[in-house]
Amino acid sequence: MSASLSGFIEAFILTYLVETPLLFLAMKKLLTVKKTAVLSLLLNAFSLPVVWLIRPLIPNVLLYLAVAEGFAFLAEASLLRVMGISWRRALFASAIMNVSSFTLGLAYSVLIGAMV
Repeated sequence: MSASLSGFIEAFILTYLVETPLLFLAMKKLLTVKKTAVLSLLLNAFSLPVVWLIRPLIPNVLLYLAVAEGFAFLAEASLLRVMGISWRRALFASAIMNVSSFTLGLAYSVLIGAMV
């Protein structure tokens, strides 16, 4: 397996594990645990490949982060809205999920980088 593919799979798993419980908390009383798990999988299956694949296209790191994280935030909030979630709850859930997964992903990268 290539380093790029294994890195993507690792990022997908970490993102899913971080964002799913947060989505469940944001959607409490609206969705079951099973529906939340499936919804989180769908949201990440839609947004993470785009975030991952545009990296080589944008050489400036700060611009990349703004575009990629902005896309993830807006795309996931929009998908939640399409599924009948209010804009307020969709934006809140997407913000909490994406800030948390970005922060923990960055911390994970720093820790793993320090160990290699």
